[in-house]
Formats: sequence, C-alpha cells, structure tokens
Amino acid sequence: MKENEKPVLGVCLAKIQDVTRSDLVRRICNEAKAQGCRVQIFNMYTDLYCGRSREIGEKSILNVIRMQKLSALILLSQTILNQEAVDEVVDQARQAGVPVISIDQQHEGCYNVLYEYEKPFSMVVRHVFQVHHCRRVAFIAGFKGNSFSEARVQVYRDALEEFGIPFDPKLLKYGDFWEYPAIAATKELLEDGIPEAIICANDSMAIAVCEVLSQKGIRVPEDVIVTGFDGIERELYHSPRLTTAAQDQPHCGKLAVETAVRLIRGEKLPPQDFYVHNEVRFSESCGCKKLDYHNSNHMLMQIYGEMEEAKEFESWIFSMIAMLTDGHTLLEMPEYLQRYVMGMSVVYMQICLNAEFLRACDVDISADTQKDDMFVLAQRETTDYFRPLTRYPFQQQMSDPEKAYSYDLPVLFVPLHDQSDVFGYLIAVFDPDSFHHNRLYSFVMGMNQALSTIRSQSKLRSINRILSETNKELANMYIHDSMTGLLNRRGFFQELERRRAAYQGRQSWIYVASVDMDSLKYINDTYGHQEGDFAIKTVADAISACAGENGICARFGGDEYMAAIITEDPEEDGCRSFAQRLSSRLHSLNEQKLRPYQFGASCGTVLESITEDLDLDRLMKLADDRMYSEKLRRKCVRGEHREQHQ
Repeated sequence: MKENEKPVLGVCLAKIQDVTRSDLVRRICNEAKAQGCRVQIFNMYTDLYCGRSREIGEKSILNVIRMQKLSALILLSQTILNQEAVDEVVDQARQAGVPVISIDQQHEGCYNVLYEYEKPFSMVVRHVFQVHHCRRVAFIAGFKGNSFSEARVQVYRDALEEFGIPFDPKLLKYGDFWEYPAIAATKELLEDGIPEAIICANDSMAIAVCEVLSQKGIRVPEDVIVTGFDGIERELYHSPRLTTAAQDQPHCGKLAVETAVRLIRGEKLPPQDFYVHNEVRFSESCGCKKLDYHNSNHMLMQIYGEMEEAKEFESWIFSMIAMLTDGHTLLEMPEYLQRYVMGMSVVYMQICLNAEFLRACDVDISADTQKDDMFVLAQRETTDYFRPLTRYPFQQQMSDPEKAYSYDLPVLFVPLHDQSDVFGYLIAVFDPDSFHHNRLYSFVMGMNQALSTIRSQSKLRSINRILSETNKELANMYIHDSMTGLLNRRGFFQELERRRAAYQGRQSWIYVASVDMDSLKYINDTYGHQEGDFAIKTVADAISACAGENGICARFGGDEYMAAIITEDPEEDGCRSFAQRLSSRLHSLNEQKLRPYQFGASCGTVLESITEDLDLDRLMKLADDRMYSEKLRRKCVRGEHREQHQ
C-alpha cells in the first residue's frame, strides 16, 4: 500500500437487498469511513443454496475480488449457503495474506464475530415463566436435528426443569423455521387446548402463530402469550409487536471493523472468536408493553406508502426493459439507458461487459482484445453520463479506480448475467445512509433481462442475415449455370417472361439467338475436360459481351447457348449485328493464339415483333433450325478449304 493511501476493506455477502443485511453493511461502511478505510462490497443476489445455473452467474462476482488490493476482508459467511464458495473465498484471502473477519460463522484461522444466541433466547424463555408465571407453555422449534433448533429446544427444556414443570411432548412442535409448517404446528397444538404461551424459535414462525390465533378469535397477549426470536424487519410492522431478541447490528459492525483496523495497523492478534449479544425486547405480544393501535395505523400508512413507491419503481423498471429491448443493438442501448441510469440514487456507476458478450452482440472490437478484457458500456459520474466503450483488463477490476474512490463512499460490485452466461458486472458508488439496495436489485434484474434479449436479437439478426445471404445464393444457383455464370434454362425463361411483362402495352421486338459451340468433343478428347470447360466459359463470355446490357444469355447444357433481347429499337440494341459481332470476337481470340485449338460457334437468329399470340417455342425452334443450317454450311466451307489446301 502506498504511503498516505487509505486501506481497503472488502465486504463479501449474498442478498444485500435483504433489509437486515443492508443495515449491517451500512453500519460497516460508516464505521470503516470513521476509521479512515475505503470499502469494496462484492454481492451476490442469491445465497447459492440451490446450486442452479443462475447461481453460477451470481458466483462469478467472486472472481472480481482482487485480494492483493485488500487490507482485510469482512465475510458475512452466514448469508452464503454454499460452504464450498465460502471456503473458496477464505482460501483465496489466506493465500494473499489478507486477514478474514467472519460474521456469524466460525472459520478456523479467521477472526470470527459471532452472535450469542443461547443467552438472549434463554432470557426470552425464562421471562415467560418467571415474569408471566405461565405453566402450560408450548414450544415451536425449527428443523428437527438442526443444531440451532435443538439448542433452543434444550433451553426450553432447561427452563421447564428450573421452574419445576414436567416436559409434555404434546407441547413441542417443529415448524422448520418458516411460515407454513408453523401454521400446521399451531393448528395441531390447539387441538389439545389453548396453551398459556407459545414460544417460537424465530420471528417468522411467531408471526404465523399470531395469524392462526387471530383467525380463531384467540387474542394475543390476552388469551395466549407469543414470543419470537431474531428481530426480523417484518416484525417492525406486525401488530402486536413481538417479544423477541434482535441482533445488535451496531455492535457487530463496529466490532468487525475495529478488529480489521487493529490487524491492518499491525497488532499481533491470534485468530479468535468475538461475541455480540442480541438485544432482548419485551414488547406487546407478551403483555409487557401496551398495544399501541395509533402506532399500528401509522405503520400501516407507512407500509402503504412504501408499497406505492415500490409499485411505481417496478413500473419504471418494466418501462426500461421494454425500451431497451425494442429492437435496439447493443451500441444503441446506452442512449436509451441514460434516463434510467441517471434515475438511480447513486453518485457513480459503470456498466462493464466482457469481450465475449460484445462479440455475441456483433460489436466490432479490436483483434488483439483478450477474452477477459472488459468494456465500459455506460458510465455515470454524479450528473454526467458517458458512453465510452473503453477497454480495460479484467485484472484491473474497474476502468477508473481513482474516480470511483474520489467520492469517499463504498464501491459495490454485482454480477450481470443470464443464468450461467456471464455478461460482466455493474459497479455502483452509493451513500450507505440513503441507498435502497432492493431498487438496485430490480435495476440489475432488468438489465440482465435486457442484455440477454439484446444478445438474442443480435444472434437472430445474424442468423437472418446468413439465411438471407444463403437464400440469395441458393436462388442464384437455382437459375444460373455454375460453370459459366450465365442463366440456366429455368432462369432464362423466368427472366424472359419478366422482361416481356415490363414492355407490355408498348411496341417492342424480341430477338432470339441459338448458339452452338464448335469442336467441344475434339477439345475434350485431345486436351482434356479442363480445357473443354475453359472453352465453354470463353464462348459464354463472348456471347454475354455481344448481347450487351439488355441481353438475356443462358447455357442450356453442354455446348448449347441461347441469347435473347427484348427491345423497342432493334437497331439501337444491335440485334441485327449480334451474330457478326460474336464471330468477330471469337476470331480475335483465335488470332491471339491463347490455346492450341480454335474457338468457334454457329449461330441462328430470329427477330420478330411482340404480339399477344407470340409463340416463344416456335421462335426458339426457328433459331435452332437456322443455327443447325449455319453449322452445316460452316462444316461444308471448312471441308472445301481443306480440299483446296490439299
């Protein structure tokens, strides 16, 4: 680290859009700033629990972490439910010599900041027996066999023993830590009568219990006391407010950063565990706090306002997706993206895409571009917006780190991808005290969908272009002779009919010439088929040149050719002199002695006015007959010349 350069704290977690987690990150960021540290946050929007292909894309953000640039790493281990991924991050940090502070999960060789669950949970349980003097107390645990769940069951059983109450198996149910199993467990409990209290292993189950009781007309806390644990955000809006124990986020964030700073400053701390006490809140659901209906109404209005804002933002994101996917190319995308990037509550943002994605979108990039090189598609700096498409190496992490750090605010990295196909990542610099991570989550999901659609549209355009070119080539092959490039028989009649229709209603003439090449068998037998092909092509070129731009020329097969001209002025198009021009052209080629054989052709022609009852077959047969007559005449002439020569 350079002198006077601030140390960089890395923060790695999953699902920062969860309010509890974003609150902890906010406290870490604020404490780090107070301690003179910069913060880089690497977030995955899923917890990697299911192992689906989408999680491969989310996990790619871990590749962006440059451990050698970090002074310490704070890992919210419990948020990432893939132990292999957690171990991978810890191992990378160790190899780089970066100390790891793990929150809410023990890791050997790390500095573990752990929540002390047993003592605060015991306080909640004992409160029910000691303060409210309850005797028939039910307990809804989490998963059967889960260490957290069974530890809380043991606290419950210890409290029963302490207060001299026999354990009743009918009063112990398992709700799997979530709503629907807890509802079933509550209904099962009520079949044996209403207990005095229901203690739940977490808040989600406690809220579900209250819902079942309310539906059955059983009041909380007047008829039944209910308690929870964990202090989740949803509990803040529940009526009645729960007696629970919430994680001490301020203490946790402060302790994690203080430990990191001590290590950065060179203190020789052995890896150890630090404990954070949960804050116990005795509230309305046990009767220790009077129900505040006025406060409930206030919270309902607040929830309604937040729902309206969320609905409006959701509509805005849908508008963005519709705008960006309206047939635009990737290079057009930044222009339409501007209003949406500028509408986000960030002070700095970069949308970075990899070279592979750009190529898939038909973006022309330099040949020396490496596979892992990144490109900035769009960038926002406070109130300015840029579309630079500047390249930088992936190892650099961001194109302009000093610009991102100049705001003295945390820098957040999140992945851009479609399932396991990684497009790149988004960088955002934000104010932790006012930023809505759930909105950035929606924005990123919209970007992922838009980018995926644009890539698909690019591929579709490319496929359509190839198909169009292929169809043109096939159509060309369908009506053309592959050797000479002239029309074939099919193409000749199609073009002739098209030209004839174009002259309909005007006085016009049709000129037809039947041409037969001389001596093809002799050339093939004497000099080989390659020379025969050359001769066929040479005569074809001569016919095409003599027919001119208005000529329709075809090879009907072997050494047979046909030419036609539809014209309003036979003299202007040189119809009457076609045969002479062809003979002269072939004679000129022979004088050049290009080949050890002579180029020659016999030609029969017909010129007639076009009428409605014109018989094209008759004209072509007439031209053929005249050609054969010409061929016989030329053979006789050649025979006379040979006799005279002898």
